[in-house]
Amino acid sequence: MKTNLFTLFFIVFISVKSQSKYDFPVELPVYLSGSFAELRPNHFHAGIDIKTRGKTGYKIFSLEDGYIQRIQITLGGNGKALYIKHDNGQSSVYAHLEKFSPRIQKVVKEIQYSEKKFEIRLFPKKNQYRIKKKELIGFSGNTGRSTGPHLHYEIRDENDYPINPLTFKKEKLEDTIPPIIKNLFYKQLFKNNEGLYEDPKEGFKKLNFKKLNGKYISDTLKVSGIIGFGINSFDKMNFTNNIMGINEIETFINSNKIFNMDFNKFSFNEWRHINTFIDYASYKKNKLTIQKLFTTSYNPLNMYDRSLGDGAVDLSKLKSMNSEASLSFKILLHDFNRNITEILIPIIILDNFIKTIPKETNDGYLIVKRDKEKNIEGKHFNVRFKKNSFYQNSYLDLTEREKSIKINSDTIPLLKPFDIEYILGDNEITQLYISQHMNNKFNYIGNKIENGFLKASSKTLGCFYIKKDTLPPVVEFLNIQNSKWHSSLKKIKIKGYDNETGIKSYSAWINEKWILMEYDIKNNLFFYDFSDLVNTQNIANNLKIEIKDNVGNTTTKEITFYRKINND
Repeated sequence: MKTNLFTLFFIVFISVKSQSKYDFPVELPVYLSGSFAELRPNHFHAGIDIKTRGKTGYKIFSLEDGYIQRIQITLGGNGKALYIKHDNGQSSVYAHLEKFSPRIQKVVKEIQYSEKKFEIRLFPKKNQYRIKKKELIGFSGNTGRSTGPHLHYEIRDENDYPINPLTFKKEKLEDTIPPIIKNLFYKQLFKNNEGLYEDPKEGFKKLNFKKLNGKYISDTLKVSGIIGFGINSFDKMNFTNNIMGINEIETFINSNKIFNMDFNKFSFNEWRHINTFIDYASYKKNKLTIQKLFTTSYNPLNMYDRSLGDGAVDLSKLKSMNSEASLSFKILLHDFNRNITEILIPIIILDNFIKTIPKETNDGYLIVKRDKEKNIEGKHFNVRFKKNSFYQNSYLDLTEREKSIKINSDTIPLLKPFDIEYILGDNEITQLYISQHMNNKFNYIGNKIENGFLKASSKTLGCFYIKKDTLPPVVEFLNIQNSKWHSSLKKIKIKGYDNETGIKSYSAWINEKWILMEYDIKNNLFFYDFSDLVNTQNIANNLKIEIKDNVGNTTTKEITFYRKINND
């Protein structure tokens, strides 16, 4: 028993040592909760997410010499983030930080107090703030659009393209688990003078499969014409239950490779084009992520090996070339450690393909041409689409009522936001706003008033409503009371929220001096740290906070508290 315990301890020790020995920015055993280029809503993940044991406050270090290129604090997105330009031309990003190192924090606080705002974007001059290799730059946190404590870490090349950070590591993370396939699909495709395209009315069909001798084999597919395949797949790693992305996908007809997609590098210009890689309608309708193993004429992603063609299987062409009625389609899914999952699809080619290329008919729908602007003027609403707002010509179902408009459902991806205008007429404009109904709730999207219109923009189609918000934000003092002593208090905590249109701005003062309130938007909490030393010598202190929502409703609250600081 002692031998077994020692062996187990030795294995764990070696595992921990091997996963923290080389150049990662945190002194912890490195386990991931998110992989590079994994699929996220409307974008590919630009870095890796390193677990921090469910806690915040771990030291974060720069990996190489360089200078601070950007310091950014936002309520959403990366939260508190640091961008370092390295002397080798690459750059690195450290996001969702709890706070920066003391010397960086000092610069940040000075900017925040001078501009009197929490959110900042600071772009120092080249070499203004030099950073050395292994220098402390911050502490891990959970700020921004983070769903749990972790470090989001990126490496970017000289052109600011994200690259998989694992490609620069001297030792691979332990991962013996091959990618996992949940579902397998196929669909009919077509070609025109521009190339391969999908009929929006033609959905994916499911294929059954089973595992045999370490491989997955589907039912025999009997079909003709041009076929495209899709998969619902993901990856997992040792020592974590998190779901991650695939690193590479290959497909073959018999032994000939016809498709390759490499997820180790991409451009930020390609982010939103993830919606051409997945079947957007299936994701929006059923939360089903179907990854397409073909590329249409309107798919601009550069992650494909375009020299192999479009990845579609033209069965009529293959049969005329080989005069064979059967073939095998193979899919290989790779993770970063080159664990492989293989799927085989036997195909029998039929001769009865007579389906013609679908023609553009409106069938009562509104046609929006991809390469043209489209302005729709209604009785109560105007809708304006810019040129190239859609990937392909689209058919929209538009229904207008007095205070609502339905512009299709959110099943067609957009490349650009479109504008909605509500004709005000004699309507009272105070506190009006445009909302979008999503996930059983109304979400504020805008309330700009201009030339007799209430205006907003949206990145997705769907149902939009005119609403009125008459309720001011809610403000509650949590750990500080009126006319009470709080000499030992280190931070003021205030709860503040607005359930309808959200908080637009806020400010706080102690004895009429502006103080920095950090805003944790996920938990509706505001914090002031007494180490900022605003009015610390005053025994009687008046605290005032003002919060305004997006339509102008304002709540102001004040209390007086007593505080004596011992300077000895």
